[in-house]
Amino acid sequence: MLKKHGGTLTFLYENLRGYAVDNLSAAAADSLSRDPAVEYVEPNRIAEVSVTAITQFNPGNGLDRLDQAYLPLDQSFTYAYDGTGVNVYIIDSGVDTTVGEFSGRVGVGKACVPYPYNTFPRGNDPYYDVEQIGHGTAVASVAVGTTYGVAKKAILHSVRVSGNPGHGLSTDAAMTCGINWVATFGVRPAVASMSVGGIPSSFSVRDAINNVTVTANFPFVKAAGNDSTNAYLDRGNRATLEWVVGATNPSNDFIASFSNYGVSSAPSVNMFAPGVSIRAADRYNPGFSQLVSGTSFAAPMVAGVIAQYLQVSPTATTQVVFDAMNNYMTTYGIVQGLVGVKATTPNKMLHSVLWCAIPAC
Repeated sequence: MLKKHGGTLTFLYENLRGYAVDNLSAAAADSLSRDPAVEYVEPNRIAEVSVTAITQFNPGNGLDRLDQAYLPLDQSFTYAYDGTGVNVYIIDSGVDTTVGEFSGRVGVGKACVPYPYNTFPRGNDPYYDVEQIGHGTAVASVAVGTTYGVAKKAILHSVRVSGNPGHGLSTDAAMTCGINWVATFGVRPAVASMSVGGIPSSFSVRDAINNVTVTANFPFVKAAGNDSTNAYLDRGNRATLEWVVGATNPSNDFIASFSNYGVSSAPSVNMFAPGVSIRAADRYNPGFSQLVSGTSFAAPMVAGVIAQYLQVSPTATTQVVFDAMNNYMTTYGIVQGLVGVKATTPNKMLHSVLWCAIPAC
C-alpha cells in the first residue's frame, strides 16, 4: 500500500489490519481512500490529556496576581499544573526542610558556607542547623510550598550559600560554589533560583550562571536586588539566558520602591513579578505564615511558573524556556511607575496561565 500510494509508516495495527501514515498529500489520501482494499481513511487529529484545574481561595496577593492578566485581584489562584517531577534548586541561606510546606518533597542539597563561617562544626552539611535567618525557607515556600507556593508538588533542593550564625551574608566564592554545584550535579527537568546578590557581584558569578544556563541547560532565575538602582551594577545580572526579576506591588502593579530596574544602555532586568507583602512560610513560627517583601520573593514566583512549564515540557532547553517566558508567560505593558531612569526597563509581568495556550499543553 505504501509503494502504491506513498507516505511514511508511523504505526502498524496488526490486529486491526490497518496502519497510520505520515507525509501523505491530500491527493494521495484521496486516492488511498478509493482503493478497493481500503475501508476508510481518516485524518490523524490531536487529542489532549484532560487536566482538572484547581482553585485555591484567599491565597495571598502574590499568588492571586499570577493567574490573571489584569487587576483587580479576585481572591483566588487557579492552576492546572503543580510542578510534579520538576527539581527546583533554591540558592539562598538554606532551607529548614522540616517545615510542613515541603513535606515529602526534599531532594539532595549542598552547603557552600562562606569563609570564615565554614569553620563551624559540620559547616558544610546542608541539613545541619541549615537555616539561621528564615530567608531561604520563605523563598522556597514561595516557589514550591504546598500552601504558599506556585509549583506545589515540585522537588525542593536547598543550596546554602550564606553562613552561620544568624546572618544572611554570602560571598562571591560561595555563590559561585553553589551555582557550579547545580550545573554539575543538578538533575533535569530543573530550574534554579537565587535570591542572593550584591553590588557589585563578581564576574565568576556571571560565568557560573552562564555555565548553568548554556552548558547545563538549566533555566536560572535571579532576584534583581533591592537597592532602587540599575541592576546591571550587579555583574551576576549580566549572564546569558537568565531571568533577572524586579518586584511589583500586586495590589496596584506599581514597581516596588526598593526594586532594582534595568535601562536600555545596560539591560539587566527581564521582567517583574509580585514582590510586596507576599505570603510565605515562617521558619520561627511553624504552621503560621508571614508577609515578606523584596525581589527575593519575586524571583521564586518566576521559578515556580517555569517549574509548571517544565512539568508539561520536561525536555525543553533553556532557550525554549526563555522564549516561552517571553511569548506565553508574560503580560506586557501593565507595570506602573516606570518613569524617568526606569522608563526603559522591560514592561513585562509574570503570568501563570497564558502559557497553557502553547501546543505542549
